[in-house]
Amino acid sequence: KLPPRVAGLYDKYSLKKEEHEDMDGAWTEEYYQFVKAGKTIFKVYLEEGKVSAISLLPGSSFIKTPDGFYVGYPAQKLYQQKKMQWEYYLSEPEAFATSGHYTYGVAATDAKTNSMDQLIGFKPNAKVSIITYR
Repeated sequence: KLPPRVAGLYDKYSLKKEEHEDMDGAWTEEYYQFVKAGKTIFKVYLEEGKVSAISLLPGSSFIKTPDGFYVGYPAQKLYQQKKMQWEYYLSEPEAFATSGHYTYGVAATDAKTNSMDQLIGFKPNAKVSIITYR
């Protein structure tokens, strides 16, 4: 049950289950998907019937973390302000860094790397593409 104060954040929500399979076997991803004005704005992931994470997605720019960051925030500015340890893997869709309970993601295609493929910043127009709370 959601508190009344969040009612204006979304228009509707639905429970989703996705089947996945990888080299470790099959598994089910279960989450609530929240929609506002036709866009999925956030997902609430479940593990064993309990909330395990909340991910803010594009379209949720009106929702901010306590530090004032949001999806769509300039990635280079976040990189300079937070001084977090960023993880970057060529095989992943995002470069990411964690501060407290929040993990910030930026599209890997927006990353700037040196010749050793180490993250050294983001392209000037790069934006935060996802924020996950755990």
